Amino acid sequence: MAFLNGVASSAQAVMLVTSILTLLGVIIWVRTLPIVRGTTLLAAWLWSLAALVAIPSVELGIVYYNLSSDFSAPLRNIAAILTLCPTLSILGARRPLNRPWQLIVLSFWVVLTFPAFQTLVLPNASLHHFEIDKFRLCLLLVLTIACGINYTRTRFWPNAALVTLSQFVLFAPLITKLPNTASITLGGFSGLIIAISLVTLGFPRETMVTDALDRRWLNFRNLFGAVWALRVADQFNKISARKQWSVCLRWNGLVWKEPENSQALTSPVNKAMRSLLWRFEDNRS
Repeated sequence: MAFLNGVASSAQAVMLVTSILTLLGVIIWVRTLPIVRGTTLLAAWLWSLAALVAIPSVELGIVYYNLSSDFSAPLRNIAAILTLCPTLSILGARRPLNRPWQLIVLSFWVVLTFPAFQTLVLPNASLHHFEIDKFRLCLLLVLTIACGINYTRTRFWPNAALVTLSQFVLFAPLITKLPNTASITLGGFSGLIIAISLVTLGFPRETMVTDALDRRWLNFRNLFGAVWALRVADQFNKISARKQWSVCLRWNGLVWKEPENSQALTSPVNKAMRSLLWRFEDNRS
């Protein structure tokens, strides 16, 4: 009887902690919506919201229905792999293909989660031997690491590093063959909550920049990461070279070769920047 009471108490504790984390995560994430409103990052924001809801919802379902490991492990993997979708979504966040790109993101999720769905659906499937093949495991690892790399040297690199670490915790049962338990899931999920909480609290602090063009560039770089920032900088510098402007776009902003000409070139440079960033965000002043 004491053992049964202990199991019940443990299940209630998991449900309580999971419910609190779910509510906290959704509230905090909704507060970040103004940051991405008007940009092509809205799809990545929605994928993130789906992951923040799916991971604890699966955990609550496992406890509520008292599911065995044969069902709980694949369900946890299905939800955890959702955390990779925002990173892949960002890699295709350029108009006009940003919306069709989401079908590729969905297909990617289906491909990675197919073994888990297969385990759930096929009769007599046993999770004691459940694993994903090396190809899927390589895709999972590459995209997990890509999140951290993409935001290296941006304002949000500590947050991205924490997200990457949390994903490795969630994927630990697939990578190391550890038991897929509630403690691992809640540990990884808590890391995700901390990472997004830091964003809403303004950490890391935003660098104060007086120049409007540099400020807009840094905001874009910090939100979209290195992949798109380097691409846009390359396109801008090609335009500058073709028109023989004495300015180039570097990682930290515009660099004027002839500062005395900056006032005369402000208008055409601003127009060029707006035309490049329009593919990612609404034109803002």
